[in-house]
Amino acid sequence: MSKKTELINYGNILFLIGILITIIGAKLKLSDENSTIVIATLIILGIGVGILNITSKETVPFMVSGIAIVLLLQPFLTLFSKKFGIEGSLLMILGGLYVYLTSFIIPAVLVVALKTCFKTAKD
Repeated sequence: MSKKTELINYGNILFLIGILITIIGAKLKLSDENSTIVIATLIILGIGVGILNITSKETVPFMVSGIAIVLLLQPFLTLFSKKFGIEGSLLMILGGLYVYLTSFIIPAVLVVALKTCFKTAKD
């Protein structure tokens, strides 16, 4: 197994861990202190995913999908909760899902964007 393949595998593992933490964190009603720890962990994992997991071929699709998630998730969750009358703890879960998912996705997209800028400037 080549070193590049190993790094991609680590990136895949980081991505899965980030998604699991996002889902579990959203389901739990965390205190502000614990929520801050989860968000910091997700930011670090997002940076790792951006560095290790995204190849040159995947750059544009990843950035487009990441931007779409960040821009459209909050309006979708708002519409979804209003249309179906979601209140209380379920609404808190949806809010947590948004916060944690964006805390994970945004750093990954930023790292990939920076890598792309540096690569473009170098060429």
